[in-house]
Amino acid sequence: SIPGRLGITIDNSLIYYGAKNIMKVYDLILKDYFSSLKEANEVIEKEIKFWVNKFKNEAEFFPKKNLYLYYANPKYRIPRIIATIVSSKEFPESTIIFLSDSSSDKNQISISSRNQSGNIKLGEILRKSIEEFEDSTAGGHDRAAGGNFPKRYLDEFKKRLLKSF
Repeated sequence: SIPGRLGITIDNSLIYYGAKNIMKVYDLILKDYFSSLKEANEVIEKEIKFWVNKFKNEAEFFPKKNLYLYYANPKYRIPRIIATIVSSKEFPESTIIFLSDSSSDKNQISISSRNQSGNIKLGEILRKSIEEFEDSTAGGHDRAAGGNFPKRYLDEFKKRLLKSF
């Protein structure tokens, strides 16, 4: 719908300009400068398509676990969007985990994960995978969960994650 597309355009503009520039997006809306919002939206839509394809082609796949794991750092804060798209449109029967450097602390890794089936306890699995890691947090629902942990634990996180399935 038109309102739906406008909402996506605004959301993508917020991603493009960054959360710290929310007033810039607000001012563009008030001044009826939708061409600027449309340009920002096009950039983000292009980035999303690019990273969805990279995920599909480069993610590690663990067939016995039906798990895709990918670690990458898109320019924009879109890993959650990518995890959602890949999970819902590309691999709906699989668990999707997208790891990326935290935007606020490059020594931290952010986790975005999805599982459309709801057959696993995704939040619990992530919590177990970071248990006893310093400066870490994880949780969520069966279908969507997230968290973060220090980068130095990456290999241990991966081992624990695979054991948890």
